[in-house]
Amino acid sequence: MGDRPYARQMAKLLDPKGEYFGERIISRDDGTVRHQKSLDVVLGQEKAVLILDDTENAWPSHKDNLIVIERYHFFASSCKQFDHRFQSLSQLKSDESEPDGALATVLKVLKQTHSLFFEDGGEDLSGRDVRSLLKQVRKEILKGCKVVFSRVFPTKSQAEDHPLWRVAEGLGATCATEVDESVTHVVAVDVGTEKVRWAIREKKFVVHRGWIDAASYLWKKQPEENFGLEQLKKQGTDEKSDDVHEDVLQKSRDACYKARDAFYTCLEKESGKKPTEIASVGLLYPKECSLSRTEFVKSCRSSWVKHFDREYCRNKRVQRLLDDGDERKGPMSLPQPYTFKPSPST
Repeated sequence: MGDRPYARQMAKLLDPKGEYFGERIISRDDGTVRHQKSLDVVLGQEKAVLILDDTENAWPSHKDNLIVIERYHFFASSCKQFDHRFQSLSQLKSDESEPDGALATVLKVLKQTHSLFFEDGGEDLSGRDVRSLLKQVRKEILKGCKVVFSRVFPTKSQAEDHPLWRVAEGLGATCATEVDESVTHVVAVDVGTEKVRWAIREKKFVVHRGWIDAASYLWKKQPEENFGLEQLKKQGTDEKSDDVHEDVLQKSRDACYKARDAFYTCLEKESGKKPTEIASVGLLYPKECSLSRTEFVKSCRSSWVKHFDREYCRNKRVQRLLDDGDERKGPMSLPQPYTFKPSPST
């Protein structure tokens, strides 16, 4: 939400004849709370309003009304600002796909929700709530999928409380902690786990977490073959691993995970403090977490640190925050459709 001159200029470009917006333009200057966006100045009931934005944290009181759309990176400077490694649309001399791009995808969602809201001619709208209808639309995306996660969540954490688990359930999937014949997908980061090997033997889908993220952002179940783990079958069926080497790797991973969990736990604990320190990918944190940050950076590879920071930012955008009062600020990026690919092995 820009200032008033910016908002009016954008309206002129989008609606030069004033057919759609007219004078119904609300800018940042009209808001009642500084640095926040709110529906308190919108003339309409909240249960009949949908919001389209690329920043979830800007709407702390209206997350159920919000459809998060991916950030539009047309210029190279935008990709650099948010630490994206892919080329911008201007560098590609292209724009997003007209039939399958972010705007086209969201338009389909808006039309579907609108149709449900005015079902049966919309004769009685008093009992209808667009927020519950939006959840209904989302639950169709992964309906019929049963998902088990393997080494995706931090150790000693409750799987059911993890944002990715909640996102999957919000998309209509059934989540479980153990495999059985009804499981359709195993989401993993490591090809050597028992659950992954079981999935290969049973001919189940094995994907990385990007499969769920893509479905969430694109509002559509994605082809599993685009999200497989590299050299999955070869590594998953190789029983001749070097035990000593694997033990060293495991200890190194465990130390990294422990330091990672300590830092992000500190972020949650000190969420009320002012974030003054800069991490990677635009993540900000309070100085109270400096020691745990230093240990995190020392214990993990730099590429892992950046990956975990990006994942943390992503989770904060897609989860329904446990604390509705959380007003943490800071640039957090959404992945582009063409970045939903397995990350190179580290």
